[in-house]
Amino acid sequence: MVGLKLICSNFGFIFGIDESTLTKWKQKKPEFSDTIKEWKKDADERATGYSHPHTHISNYQGTVTQTEITKTYPPDPTSIIFISFINEFLILLEATNG
Repeated sequence: MVGLKLICSNFGFIFGIDESTLTKWKQKKPEFSDTIKEWKKDADERATGYSHPHTHISNYQGTVTQTEITKTYPPDPTSIIFISFINEFLILLEATNG
């Protein structure tokens, strides 16, 4: 899904702060910056769907087996709506503020 990514500059809007304040926080606190990156990655994955390796462990009649599988998660409609709303709102805001 092209264009369905949360833009880093949108975080200022989400937190209700100016983008320059967000930039200063990220520069002063590397752990804050890392948290923002992880949150963005998670939000993007939820909106676009994702897969990851997983070890499935089962026990059948006393025999434990481990099977390597790939878990796949479809896009989350709520995340799609959220990211689309934020991105569209900021586009309209920029257009009206010129």
